[in-house]
Amino acid sequence: MSDSKSHMANPDLKTVQHIVVTGNTSKGLSHAYAVLPPGYSIREIEGLQERPNRARADVSMHSPDDLLVYYNRFCEQESMMFADIEACRIAGVIDWHEPPIRPGLAKTATEEATPAEPAAALFRQHRVSWQAKFDKRWKAWTGADGKAMTQREFAHFIEDNQPDIVEPDGATVLEVARHLDAKKGVDFTSAVDLQSGAVQFGYAEEVRAETRKGNIEVPAQFMIGIPVFLYGELYKVTARLRYRITEAKLSLWFDLVHPDRVRDDAFMRILEKVTVGMDRGELVRGTHGI
Repeated sequence: MSDSKSHMANPDLKTVQHIVVTGNTSKGLSHAYAVLPPGYSIREIEGLQERPNRARADVSMHSPDDLLVYYNRFCEQESMMFADIEACRIAGVIDWHEPPIRPGLAKTATEEATPAEPAAALFRQHRVSWQAKFDKRWKAWTGADGKAMTQREFAHFIEDNQPDIVEPDGATVLEVARHLDAKKGVDFTSAVDLQSGAVQFGYAEEVRAETRKGNIEVPAQFMIGIPVFLYGELYKVTARLRYRITEAKLSLWFDLVHPDRVRDDAFMRILEKVTVGMDRGELVRGTHGI
């Protein structure tokens, strides 16, 4: 121990007897310890002070813009932002550790070299974060992605989400879906991919003891425009029509094209915006582990 001092109280007064010991680590950093007699404990009295010793907060923001407003209000040079790509979360730690100071060379014979200083650890108790929330439109389409539906279920889904369809226009796709729903009692006999990019379903139906045949053309794919995250910008996503005819009954669904890439791109754009908007500190990919 490099230094020690003790303050002993009179045992008859039943006051706390304590020894405060300070010592240096191998890096020259000071540590404080308290040695108490049996039956005694240390109680925090910071609440009786005019102000706390340090900032403590764990704040959750509603948007990346809100995150930047809070972070920039309190950040220091040692502050850090951590971006978790998989979890779509950005967390800032205001009181992150101060980096070490590297030794510098003297520029002249009379000038002293800059001494090295070890990293200064801080408490990491002042934090702010933003957890991305998926927009309800994104959840609706990705939730139905790849799930087979009956003609009626498919028609109802398209009707509920028609405003999201941009190519061809939603009204056209809705009309086709309603036409399919109206033919739910027919026997589907064939499906042909046309050069126009549509799929033609052949069907037969009994009308007054007479078999009538007909065709329905459906777009082979359509484009939707939806935000990935709440309050986010719109992204175009291709939906490819899939179908299956089993025992003359038609099942329909769609497969979204690379929705994972769309999600990653949306989050990376947010990261770029946050990085540019930071007044001080650094942003890294990872988690802070607190």
